[in-house]
Amino acid sequence: MGYISLAKSTGDVDLLPAENIVHVSMTDADTAVIEYGVSDGYDDKSLQATVEFATAWAGEGSKAATVVARIAINNAISIAGGASGPAIPVQLQAGQYVTSVTLAFA
Repeated sequence: MGYISLAKSTGDVDLLPAENIVHVSMTDADTAVIEYGVSDGYDDKSLQATVEFATAWAGEGSKAATVVARIAINNAISIAGGASGPAIPVQLQAGQYVTSVTLAFA
């Protein structure tokens, strides 16, 4: 199983599995939602990882900023597909860090 790695300002990382991901979206310039093809038995709920960034991407609020974040996450997922080695870092912008990652059925 491959993993992606999201850097925190403390030097720590949050790891997320790159398996069974069906969609990545940005709800705004500093929040990404990674949806997994895993349900809790209800048709209307799937496992989602909500990634909160410490600061919005450059060009805060712009469509271009959210596209850059989404592409960075998708690129790391693509590389990690089928990997069994070290987690693939998400190439965030310089000085950009994750504050939290929350997994929940939503």
